[in-house]
Amino acid sequence: MSKQTTTKKEEIIPMNIEKIQPQVSTLDYNSLQSQVDLSTTLVQETPKLRQTNVPKTQEQVKNMTFQGYFKVLIKLPFSNESQKKKKNQKQKKNQQNAKPDTCLLEIHPYERVVDIVNKLANHPKAWYITNFNFVDTKNKIVPLEKEMHEIAADRTKPQRTTTLFVKEKDYTPQQGLSHFLRIKTFLELLSSPLRNKDWGPSLSRYYRLAEENVSVQEKMIELPEIYKIQQELLKKNEKENEKEIEKEKETEEKEKLQGSRKKKTYTLGDFIFSQPKFSNLIPNEYMQNITLKEPLKKIGYSGWNKPPSFRKIQGDFFYIEVTTQEDDTVFITSCPKGFFINSSTEKNFNFTMKPKTRLSTNLVDLLKSISNTFKESVAAIEKKLGELKEIEISTSDSPRFSWFVPEDHHFYDYSGNYGDELLILYRDWNKEINDVKGMEASSGEKIILREALETKIMNDFVSETINGSIAIVEKRIRPIEQEEQSSKIFIHRGIFYSYPLEILQQNFKDGGEKATRKVIDNDIQSASHFNRQGISELNPPFMVSVDYQGHRICGQWIPPGLDSPGSNKVIHGSFDSGKTLVENQNILNILKAKQNSLALKLHKVKDKDGKVFEKVLSVESKCIRGHDGRLYIIDFGKTTPRDLNYPDKTKDAQCVLRHELINIFDIYKKTQFLDAKMKKWNDEHTKETDKHNKNIKALVDKINDKKKELYEEISKSAKLFEQNEKTKELKNSKEIETAKLKIQGIEKQLNEFTKELKEVENEIIQEQLQVRGKFVKEYEPVKFNVDYSTIANLDVKGEEKNQKDNVELIEKITEFLDKTVKEFAEHLVNQTLSPPDGEVLCRYMHERGINFRYLGKLATLTTKLTYLNHMIIREMVVRASKLILNRELRECALNKKTTLVATFFNYLFGNQSKRRPKKSNIPGVTFTHQSIWDEIKKDVLTKFNFQLDLEDKSFLVGNELNMLKSLCKKVGIQVALFDYDFKKIKPFKKSQILNLFPVFKSPPISSRIILGYMEKIKMDLSLGDHMSALKTFETALSIVQAINGMFHVDVATCYSFIAMLISMINLKAAIKFEKKALMLYERILGVDHPDVASHYITLASFYQRIGKTKAALNLYGRALLLHKLFLGENNPNTLMVMATIANLYIAEGNIEEADKIAEYLIKMNKEIFGEDTIQFANAMRLKSSIFGARGEYKQAVEAENIVFAITKEKTGEESKSTLNSKQLIEHYMQKLLVKNQVDSKQLEEEQSKKPKKN
Repeated sequence: MSKQTTTKKEEIIPMNIEKIQPQVSTLDYNSLQSQVDLSTTLVQETPKLRQTNVPKTQEQVKNMTFQGYFKVLIKLPFSNESQKKKKNQKQKKNQQNAKPDTCLLEIHPYERVVDIVNKLANHPKAWYITNFNFVDTKNKIVPLEKEMHEIAADRTKPQRTTTLFVKEKDYTPQQGLSHFLRIKTFLELLSSPLRNKDWGPSLSRYYRLAEENVSVQEKMIELPEIYKIQQELLKKNEKENEKEIEKEKETEEKEKLQGSRKKKTYTLGDFIFSQPKFSNLIPNEYMQNITLKEPLKKIGYSGWNKPPSFRKIQGDFFYIEVTTQEDDTVFITSCPKGFFINSSTEKNFNFTMKPKTRLSTNLVDLLKSISNTFKESVAAIEKKLGELKEIEISTSDSPRFSWFVPEDHHFYDYSGNYGDELLILYRDWNKEINDVKGMEASSGEKIILREALETKIMNDFVSETINGSIAIVEKRIRPIEQEEQSSKIFIHRGIFYSYPLEILQQNFKDGGEKATRKVIDNDIQSASHFNRQGISELNPPFMVSVDYQGHRICGQWIPPGLDSPGSNKVIHGSFDSGKTLVENQNILNILKAKQNSLALKLHKVKDKDGKVFEKVLSVESKCIRGHDGRLYIIDFGKTTPRDLNYPDKTKDAQCVLRHELINIFDIYKKTQFLDAKMKKWNDEHTKETDKHNKNIKALVDKINDKKKELYEEISKSAKLFEQNEKTKELKNSKEIETAKLKIQGIEKQLNEFTKELKEVENEIIQEQLQVRGKFVKEYEPVKFNVDYSTIANLDVKGEEKNQKDNVELIEKITEFLDKTVKEFAEHLVNQTLSPPDGEVLCRYMHERGINFRYLGKLATLTTKLTYLNHMIIREMVVRASKLILNRELRECALNKKTTLVATFFNYLFGNQSKRRPKKSNIPGVTFTHQSIWDEIKKDVLTKFNFQLDLEDKSFLVGNELNMLKSLCKKVGIQVALFDYDFKKIKPFKKSQILNLFPVFKSPPISSRIILGYMEKIKMDLSLGDHMSALKTFETALSIVQAINGMFHVDVATCYSFIAMLISMINLKAAIKFEKKALMLYERILGVDHPDVASHYITLASFYQRIGKTKAALNLYGRALLLHKLFLGENNPNTLMVMATIANLYIAEGNIEEADKIAEYLIKMNKEIFGEDTIQFANAMRLKSSIFGARGEYKQAVEAENIVFAITKEKTGEESKSTLNSKQLIEHYMQKLLVKNQVDSKQLEEEQSKKPKKN
């Protein structure tokens, strides 16, 4: 059989939700399956859950059903070449008949005109047109804020094309400068992407092989085609499958007639067992194709700037000097109408236009007219731009930094200028965000517009805070005062900056730098939690923390009036940590109304004078009223209770519980409450329950009886049909027809009984839901008094019972946390959860409400599994190393930082067995190899309560690259892509430390609309309604793109889900969506991220299912390379990829290569997990498959017997895996029996042919 065909029966099967779990996302659906499990109870709480469980914003958007994308035809203006003066009337006539360039775009109905402008900016025909208006067919200017459905030619028919014309307009000085810098930067980055500091490539295109027949310019399927695909395929699937089956039969018959042909097989060869190099991470094809010929030798500001006053008033903005590749130097004037070449030289200034030249509306057309080389280079750039997908050239609103770059590239800047940037004016961030929040939200479109603007402002603020923090650390911004305390405080472009590590001296005394960092992290988490509740009356701060060169800078926007001189402005809370309290009844009422969602309990405290106040937030919180009349929270203090496992009130004051834990605990308590209530109700209504059960049993018996009757009739009719086929007569035709009619009658009755059974079951469910809904209203959500241990709250009369109840509740949640940690450890050891590295492990911990400080306990609980135990130890060592390295960087001179980092890396990752000097003899370095490890051991014990054994550093061997990656990303260090030899005592040189970049934390910017859609998707998936989930995901994708733009992890997650869901219908369409997801994940998370590897595996599995073996192997190979480099050879994820490749080899008949992998997997799983584990059983299953493919059925039975024994012991005799193993043994036994019979017959025939002895 030349090609494996997937039948309809095989394609449309119930989906395993675990397989479609997304990898990384800022939204809650990054752990969708686990959250579906937790919310299953809540899904059935009320009959109207689909309405009540979705935010109000979702209700307002419910009318936004997807009707398809609108097509927009953009007509561009004529270029200068087509606008040359004609010598005769005929040429003028041809000019009038000439057609302008056009761009056809597909725009979502709720995208705005400004989004069309952004899409046009990356189009190969329009990238250099920056200053224009859109006009419609009536020559009216189209406002940028208009949405597509408002300007469409026909709203009811999205397929009809809407035409917009690009009408270039006059420049302002700022627009002229923007155009110049845009052209310069775009030419640089497209001719060499490595110029980009935020280098983040998409490499997946370099793993598509020729066998795919996929060109680089392949048009990817777009979302409007989804429903068309569904309808067409569902109609044609049966016919197509029937045709494919017929073709397969014909092919089999031909092969039998012609003789068996040797099938072409593909293999990864020795790569599977080799150790890849770090330099292999970037394919050679990428490095060979990233550069193009430089279009110009030089372009920059002319020395004749600034224009003289008599030219300024004539409209000259600035002058540009250009040297072409032909060595011609020209001087260009920027003016309101565009750009022209003036008659100046290096010695003489002449502002007049150079003869035989003309005015151009853009620089590119002007430079094309004077340089053929530039014209050719731009054509190559535009070709390259046309090859790239929008995903590959889209940019992020927030900065991203890679921890490695291919080489230490430094390019000649042919602009000849340093520090060019546009003038950034002072921005009132607080006013901007509040103006957006105050926008009308009467419809779904307006809500999306509001959230898109809010997201844009937030992202701009993060970027500006990062830039400001870098400038402060590099001492390019002065503090507000020169006093010792005030010298650590800055205000720049509307942002308030501070050095918290230096200012909060008290935290240094109590818990050191770690405690100070916890204060900041807790503030960010509290602000994020508060924002999610949507309390519009109170405005929390938006804070960003930036770690750069060892320093931590905090930036937040300034509430109006806080930066002006005056007396205390606190109107609610305390400005001196609870000693003096102020109460505002309005604010208190607002917080009282949100107690349940905030999980904070109303309690009483007293100030230093003994006066009693009511509080919801902690005593450290502060609220002010700004000059704009709005209320602002400028300090939260604690918003969750302290962790009782860390009882020290000074050192562990900031060890608080996570909000995720409180949410999970609340669901747990609610489930217990509802189950108890329902049990009691069912006990009280036993008669009704028994009656329902009898009805159901009676209907089930009827259905079973009818099924038996139906089976008997089908058997009878089958026998009659066989008799007719044998005799080739129609004697029994009447009996057959009667049997058919009888079968139809039975089927009708069966359907009626089934329908009746469903109706009865639905009545019971509805009744249960109504009762459950009543009990939900009686449930009291979990709430905590976060001041229970403070002096302000301890001695308040009348609070004794509340304090006692609160302490009991905190003790219960602490017990719940301990239980959660133990269960999580069990999942890790049993491999029901298998995080590939420390980063994903910590993400899993946070999803379950477990803090990093429990890594030590996890290490103690996972000693049975060495690889996992070592992964946890490495994560603790990296986090301890981060604090030490940050402190050393903070105290080190700038010119010594690369030496310091290289030395630190050598001491940490270099050969540990060789002797090291006891004293440092390196200038600028005060630590030694021994002092670093001693301090790491001390910090691991203090922070994680784990005793690190420095005599045994086996956790480090073979995983140095993974630790290097983790430490670089946490501290902000960029290294060269180089094959570091960790067997050497000094694997690093200071020249390989290329950059120090900022690492930032900010509250996640989440959309309430998208969260509402995610709730609906959870319900659809939990109910098995995958088609509904697919439609909802498609709508969610369009909204995510409208709010966050293309370059966002949520967009990638939506693409991935759509690919997985649509793979049940059409694998080729699924491949195109998964490619988009993979490209985005590579660019956003980095090419080395473990989640990127998992998406390579997903894409490979799709190719495998459509028979593209070579492409699938190549993608599996890429995933294996990533796992081997960063996870190690003994990681289960690495072994799983190898097992997948082996199964592919078996399917393709490449048994010898599969056998090599199987032997290796048996050996590795035996060493890592042991011989009595499921992992070892899976390896033996692979071996039994190989024996079966060879026809060695006796050995296959022996191998499968081992699998059966293990699965029976571990999963039970009736488990699916045990039953499958039992069936395989029976299958192999039958094959063995048939083979033995054939062999005995052949032996008899051979003996009969031998001559008999006399």
